[in-house]
Amino acid sequence: MNKLLVSTLLALVLEAHAETFTDKKNRSIEAEIVSATEKTVSLRLANGKIAKLAREKLIDENQELIDTWLKNALPKIKIDPKLARGLKKSDNTAWEKVQSFKLSLKIENDSRDKDLEDSEITAVLVGRADWNKKLFKILKIQTKTVKVAADGSETFNLDGLRNYYSKSYGFHALNYVIEVRRKRDGKLIYLSSDDGVLKKRAAAIIKLSEGDIVEQDFSTKMEGTGKLYSSLTVVDD
Repeated sequence: MNKLLVSTLLALVLEAHAETFTDKKNRSIEAEIVSATEKTVSLRLANGKIAKLAREKLIDENQELIDTWLKNALPKIKIDPKLARGLKKSDNTAWEKVQSFKLSLKIENDSRDKDLEDSEITAVLVGRADWNKKLFKILKIQTKTVKVAADGSETFNLDGLRNYYSKSYGFHALNYVIEVRRKRDGKLIYLSSDDGVLKKRAAAIIKLSEGDIVEQDFSTKMEGTGKLYSSLTVVDD
């Protein structure tokens, strides 16, 4: 991508989000808020450079604008998922297997001045059929309300699960897709997976419902096959 195209795209993005900022000497610029605290604000200028200003130098209308931005800004978070897995033969039949899962999520809030308010974690466990590698199933959807203070971290544990399947029926559980949304406005804060295939399809997967069976595009739903049996239970470990 050449420099002219980059500059043009940057200008278009800035134009869509730019506000007028005026200091107490009545000098004005068009810029976009990048970050802010109670005392300073960082602005992206039309040339793409970042300027950091003392808020006290700006007029009252800009103070209200920055306060609103701070209220609605999303914190920067990192999630470190720890998935304890197990696999053994089932006691039910010789050909059936049972998987065990226990997911722990460490959430780090890298924002120094923005709490992660009440937000909902959605953890979607996805399985694939061993008898048809093109079929996937939403085995379980787990949710939990979380909050993490600015510059802090918390660890949250989800219920343990057991999944029963075989080479001729059921679905072999692969991994989770994790989403975090702020409760008060539904804004997306985080969406990803440790599995490369699921990560690419995360936006489609998160829209599905528990029990949905789909093709590998994760949008075409399947019905009416005799091999869709699967058994998944929640365990209290």
